[in-house]
Amino acid sequence: MMELETMRVLKFGGTSLADARSIDAAARRILDATAESRVLAVASALAGVTDELARAADDAAAGLDRIQPLRALLGVRHIEALHGLTLDAGERRGVARSIHTTLLDLVRDLGLALEAGRPVPRVRARILAAGERLSAPLLALAVRHHGRPARPVDAIHLLRTRANADPLDAHLEPEATRAATRGHLATLPVGTVGVVTGFLAALPDGGTALLGRGGSDTTATALAAAVDAERVEIWTDVDGVLTADPKTDPRAERLPELGYDEAEALARAGAKVLHPRSIAPAAAAGIPILVRNSFAPEHPGTRIGPKRLRRAV
Repeated sequence: MMELETMRVLKFGGTSLADARSIDAAARRILDATAESRVLAVASALAGVTDELARAADDAAAGLDRIQPLRALLGVRHIEALHGLTLDAGERRGVARSIHTTLLDLVRDLGLALEAGRPVPRVRARILAAGERLSAPLLALAVRHHGRPARPVDAIHLLRTRANADPLDAHLEPEATRAATRGHLATLPVGTVGVVTGFLAALPDGGTALLGRGGSDTTATALAAAVDAERVEIWTDVDGVLTADPKTDPRAERLPELGYDEAEALARAGAKVLHPRSIAPAAAAGIPILVRNSFAPEHPGTRIGPKRLRRAV
């Protein structure tokens, strides 16, 4: 049984999981962290997948059937990633079955949306959650390939939403989340890395809810609060929280340190590095958040947390 000791939670965004090479690099980040503490990982969908799912859901609700082309597109992309991660036939078969099952569920849900001819929030939530349910088994496989036991964990077993939650933009119930998370993680074998599906949670009746676009950040901080983690690491495609969007302003500079309130204000003002609701769980528990660049791990990134006192010179 898994003893809940001090942990780190590492979250990887879609650009950090774009293909087999990126997934393998994320697995290496996880392996590095396991040398110092227990680790939970949070996986976003592969880059661009959620946008594809959203377009397919919109088309289905409008009576346009592009279900089979989408299934083929996602199947090819995820199987290509699978083949780039391992040569072990047994491991491939297991993850391929998981991918196949998730795609069958997706086809069913898109069919329901097509039949309804209108947006159905619960069905749309399941459609958009498919991306994380496809990616988590791949990241867990990559961790295992490097010699550390790992299992994908569907976040519906861990995160609990409030009563009457909006299935597409749900808020979490912290105490229920804490109890469910600790109970489920206690069933993992000692030393096993749980790779959790980001972006989604369980409605009170067990259905799938989403935490809003970009909600994988909230998955990470909510899990960290539930297990009293020592820190959260958000691995993305920039060097930290910047003063401006580097795509439009070449003078953008990294902010080395921010308080929780400052980070939340920047997020609500439109900064895209963190979801605005992701700050509160970490702030309530006093857990620092580190924003790091997957493609330049030597950069120190940005630390978000209680302001540290500086010694007078």
